[in-house]
Amino acid sequence: MNVDASRGIVKVAIGIDKLHESVKWPFKANLPHWMVQDRSGQTHLEKGFHFDDCEAVNVDGIEHNVEWKAADLESLMGKKVRLDVMAHNADLYGLRFK
Repeated sequence: MNVDASRGIVKVAIGIDKLHESVKWPFKANLPHWMVQDRSGQTHLEKGFHFDDCEAVNVDGIEHNVEWKAADLESLMGKKVRLDVMAHNADLYGLRFK
């Protein structure tokens, strides 16, 4: 992560688009990739990748690693993920997976 959060904080949560089963539609639909929280209050974030699980980033760095307390990105290999980024008093310039 290329970020300047020296005066604030950045956290990242990860979700995966899932089949929407709460509504009985005549067709199948995926949850929109932009949906942070649905009408029933569910966030649809992956277990271990919620904002509370993310180690807070409060540094100024061009290659800072984002880490979660008890989860590993390897569990997401091969899946289409979406990132939810929370930034407060911080500048986020870029993200890269490696």
